[in-house]
Amino acid sequence: MVSNSNFRRAVTAICLVGASTLPAYADIDWVVYGPAGVSPSMLEVKSNGENYTVLKTNSTVNFKGHFKYDAGNLGRIKNWKIWPKLENGAGIHSEVPSLESFAGGKSYSSGQRPKTVDQFATMKVPASALNANAVAMCNFHAQKMRDQGKSNNEIFSQNYDLFFRVSVAYSIDLTISANSLHDISNDNSAKYTVRCGKSNVQSPVTINSAQLKLKQTAALNGKCKVELKTIVGTDQPGAKLKYRILHSSGNKSNPFTATTDITGLGVQINQIKIPNGSGPETGWFRVQGVSHDFTTNKAHYQMNCSAGNFGFKGADAPKSLGKATPVPAKPLGKAAHKPAKPLVKKSNTPKPSALRRKQ
Repeated sequence: MVSNSNFRRAVTAICLVGASTLPAYADIDWVVYGPAGVSPSMLEVKSNGENYTVLKTNSTVNFKGHFKYDAGNLGRIKNWKIWPKLENGAGIHSEVPSLESFAGGKSYSSGQRPKTVDQFATMKVPASALNANAVAMCNFHAQKMRDQGKSNNEIFSQNYDLFFRVSVAYSIDLTISANSLHDISNDNSAKYTVRCGKSNVQSPVTINSAQLKLKQTAALNGKCKVELKTIVGTDQPGAKLKYRILHSSGNKSNPFTATTDITGLGVQINQIKIPNGSGPETGWFRVQGVSHDFTTNKAHYQMNCSAGNFGFKGADAPKSLGKATPVPAKPLGKAAHKPAKPLVKKSNTPKPSALRRKQ
């Protein structure tokens, strides 16, 4: 501020520190300023599986800035301050409301006012001052993904890193103002990461269909097993479906998990060994949801296997439930003996009758 005109200069820019020395002239001021670091290095926004809600932390964000000013030969610096200036990313490109109230700087008493300043300042900004903009930026990004056809499960099952663009604004009061100001800062800015955090909460999934298919197979050692194919149709891609396999004996399996594909279809294959008994092995399987409410049809099997035979016993292979997996016959290998040699060796000498000229 000039002493006789109450003049105050305020200039903002986005930059990193440039020149190390500032040329001084009586009627020209020079300035360099910009961001010089931030901690913590990242802010994370929590989500509930449908929306982003609030910052994960309420701590203070420490922005560090560098300020360098030369007031020339005549001017003296009464006070100065700098504060962070943030712009929303993710395609929003709007400024965060002014953070000037969190500025850092210094004032000088009369008789101790310098003509140059070259200092760093820490600007302490409560995370709550950035909460609304960070949350809005994440939800804006989520909506863009919904517009591309992605479900909430796909969106909130992973982290996304967005950015605030950080620059520095400054204000300075001078005893005498110069005729002109040269800003020799670089045209750059820093980025501050905002992580849109994934959610462990899964949005409701609608089960449209549930089916179980069974295929009977026999191993080379004569033991039988079945292949179960669980097919569950839902309204959401990326949904995780936990289920158990139930047997007609009353036994239950441990939970399995099937993840739905891009069409919302979850397909899982399980192979189960069937104990060999004295007679035909019969029974059924069905699948029951654990994480979601669904139950498949009963898939029946009937087979007769024993460890001494390859697979099914002839006509016992049930035709209605699929054929047994064929077992290729073992190769016989090379013959153990060489072909017998002819007992009489053929002569290469032509017979006399072949030498006679035909009359």
